[in-house]
Amino acid sequence: MGKYIDEKIELLDERGFLKDFGYSYRMVFDYNRNKIKTNLFSLKEWDFYQIKHQDYIIQMTFGHVSYAANFSFNIFNVKTGRKISISKIKLFPFKSLNMPEDPDKNTQLFYKDKEFNICFTINNYRRILDFNFKGYKGKSQKKIYIEVQIELFNKKDENRIVIVTPFEKKNQFYLNCKENFFNIAGKVNIDDIVFDFDSNDTAVLDWGRGVWPYKHQWFWGNGAAVINNNRFAFNLGWGFGSDGSPKENIYFLNGKPYKIENLKYDIDLQNYMNKWHFYDEKGKLDLEMTPIFDNYTENKLLIVNTKCHQVFGYFNGYVKSDNGEKININNLLAFCEHAINRW
Repeated sequence: MGKYIDEKIELLDERGFLKDFGYSYRMVFDYNRNKIKTNLFSLKEWDFYQIKHQDYIIQMTFGHVSYAANFSFNIFNVKTGRKISISKIKLFPFKSLNMPEDPDKNTQLFYKDKEFNICFTINNYRRILDFNFKGYKGKSQKKIYIEVQIELFNKKDENRIVIVTPFEKKNQFYLNCKENFFNIAGKVNIDDIVFDFDSNDTAVLDWGRGVWPYKHQWFWGNGAAVINNNRFAFNLGWGFGSDGSPKENIYFLNGKPYKIENLKYDIDLQNYMNKWHFYDEKGKLDLEMTPIFDNYTENKLLIVNTKCHQVFGYFNGYVKSDNGEKININNLLAFCEHAINRW
């Protein structure tokens, strides 16, 4: 499982090496970008939000891999496959984006040009995500108008999974915070796609900072829902880091964390649309995903080459509470992805 750390500590020493690594349920790792002792092209930082409304998935990203920054908005329907993706690339931003060194720090991230406007504002644990686009899109060059306003709220003391992952080289690391259970308000207005958010909608924040090896891969799954008045969320992640790295496999019941010691999985990497099975040796979790949509993406730019099968499907199975009671999971729409990157 890795070491549980609950006291505030500095992430890096003066050489740019990790002082310690492990996991926590709050941000206890003091990340100081100026302590990184490696070339500028190795630093990678991102804020990624994914919001689910019925069959629609919205993704908003503000991040960089040092030599290229990416500002993006995606919306797709997992049943119809309809997808709208709009992004902007800024070459060689290096550290000019001033991305916050703490996921809860009051700040504002924005990029704007004559047709594209994205802005993330964080203020007292309230996260405001704004996106506006007025321009031409697609082969037909149809003019499209997008107006998205999303507000995310969460408790100050809400548990999340925070992981520090080491790699083989001592000056490489990954600091990651993933958080579910935001209350959501706002609206989406995209031509014929118009809706307001409601109490059944869910969101996840994936906040990452680190120095990664050029070649790597990962598996990541996440989902949340209210099930029989129980607030349930899970996060699964493996496939990267050095031997002995802490794992982010966990689920939450009514805000309480249940760490998974040894996650097992059965995945057909030759056909991602076959069923995925996740379970642990102690019987605390057993979930099967029946895929319905592969949100496959592939990007090539300069020395960047990324491929990701983000597979959405219905999760069925169970998790157990402290007293051994089974909480049955029925047709929970969520995802698990496999990414292979050179960046």
